[in-house]
Amino acid sequence: MYFLNPTGAWLLSALPVAGLIVALGLRRQRKLLESYGDPVLLAASSHIVSSRTRLCQAAALLLAWTFLSLAVMRPASDSGTVEFPSGSVDAVVALDVSRSMAALDYRHAVPDEFGQGTRLDMARYLVVSKMVPSLAANHLGMVTYAGRPFLQAFLSDDMSALKYVLTHSVKIGSAPGEGSALYSSLLQAAQILQCDSPAGHQRVLVIFSDGGNDETANEQLLEAARHALRQMHVQVLIFGLGSSHQSLIPIAELSERDRLEQAGKTYYEFRGDVVKTKIDEHGLTRLASQLGGRYVHIDSASDFHLDGLVDNVQMLRRKGQNEMFPLALLLAVACLIAAVVWGARFQTMRLRPALRLRPGLRLRPGLRLRPALRLRWRLWPVQPRSRSSLLSTTRLSGKE
Repeated sequence: MYFLNPTGAWLLSALPVAGLIVALGLRRQRKLLESYGDPVLLAASSHIVSSRTRLCQAAALLLAWTFLSLAVMRPASDSGTVEFPSGSVDAVVALDVSRSMAALDYRHAVPDEFGQGTRLDMARYLVVSKMVPSLAANHLGMVTYAGRPFLQAFLSDDMSALKYVLTHSVKIGSAPGEGSALYSSLLQAAQILQCDSPAGHQRVLVIFSDGGNDETANEQLLEAARHALRQMHVQVLIFGLGSSHQSLIPIAELSERDRLEQAGKTYYEFRGDVVKTKIDEHGLTRLASQLGGRYVHIDSASDFHLDGLVDNVQMLRRKGQNEMFPLALLLAVACLIAAVVWGARFQTMRLRPALRLRPGLRLRPGLRLRPALRLRWRLWPVQPRSRSSLLSTTRLSGKE
């Protein structure tokens, strides 16, 4: 047996302190009882909780803490082997979310759940319906960009979470800034692969863009991105989105901020002129050539292919683990319940209806004891009471 979280052992260091507190508490209880009266007489006339009972209750609480600490430490043991598929492909998606991606160039070409058919809707549809299933058991990361790149997801094999992010979080304007920082997004994607992709894995960068790029003149940034990608042998795939004809940008597809600024207008305007956009295939083709990649223009969803990227899926075998923290947690709860029930049983201490008399002693006719009173613990010393003072509590109910 071994522990998966050995740092939880510091919780066990509280046991000696708790034991000392219990011992001091029992000692104080004994002194308070002795200051209240004669322990022999009190034991004969009252239900006094013994030190042994208190000690058992404290032991149950200490055991509950011990088992709880063990549960936090997560005890485990080896249990056979586990087989699971594991791929060696690490892919990063660079997705343009600037205003130009809101053009409705793919109306009726994507399902309604992905939107009205903007360029971004087609990109999200391709990633969710085609790319994610093809990369099952592999790893996928995501970078969105507008004026600046934004790390949307690290490399992960949790495809369900990535689908949720694509469906609910990736919108027009979801990345910071104005414009399209294409080269900066390439450098961000290269940094993700450099940090998270182990040696020996196949690395892929998939770019979805309409060709808009405000960093065309920044050759130094492009060279840094190209050097990083080539050093890691990253395969680059560029998918162009949009029509070769000029398209308008509907206000309804933009971010909430743009809708407020352009209130009352149907299409996006800049300085009083309606903005039109079309795909820059020349720029995307040139970029694919500079990065040593491949460019494909997307007219429909059938144009998207990831041929030969997921052929390296294999079955891995690892030792299985049988975690035993549920048993420790169950024992802790059982000890806690035992301590609570044990304490509640003796919480109310009632005096007996009458004092016990020694054998051979009788009460005179008409003499009876007062009703029993409940003991109340005091935090200050009380003068001891003798047997005669306790017997003085009796009274005559009638004449002799």
